[in-house]
Amino acid sequence: MLHIFIGTPLAPAQGFWIDAWNTDPDEILKKAKELGEEPIITDYEWEVKTENGPLVDVFDAEREGLISTLETIKKIKEERYDNKEDLCKLHFLVRYKGYDLEDAILRIDEVVFYEDKTLQEVAETLLDEGHFGEVPDSVYWCIDTKCLASQLEGEGFYELDCGVFEHY
Repeated sequence: MLHIFIGTPLAPAQGFWIDAWNTDPDEILKKAKELGEEPIITDYEWEVKTENGPLVDVFDAEREGLISTLETIKKIKEERYDNKEDLCKLHFLVRYKGYDLEDAILRIDEVVFYEDKTLQEVAETLLDEGHFGEVPDSVYWCIDTKCLASQLEGEGFYELDCGVFEHY
């Protein structure tokens, strides 16, 4: 899920790739110190796979540095937010709402995630579930769900590649 390339300031391309998500942070630090100088992250690949492709990172590993990145991973795992739905919610809160990771973790319950759905599909679901009140059958088929979806967009709903987020 998160692979980092660890090098040094004087030799950023001479280092190694490691799976930072599934490797013990102490083991990563021990291996990094074998490089001889102060280890730094020179590149990284972070993605949560979705039906519509990869989701970009929750934080900037190169900017945050090795120790901070490992602490962030540890915090996400400790809070048990390492499943796909919660990582997508964290991604949304950090990248699209501007929260730092600490605040995003505190606000994760403020987000409803409709995975791999479009805004129009969510509008149809909400209509079917009665979120807009009882709609008589004679009127139901006259409702323009495209128009309804555009209204939802202004009411705290956000459509991204991985699905729709409702932030309240």
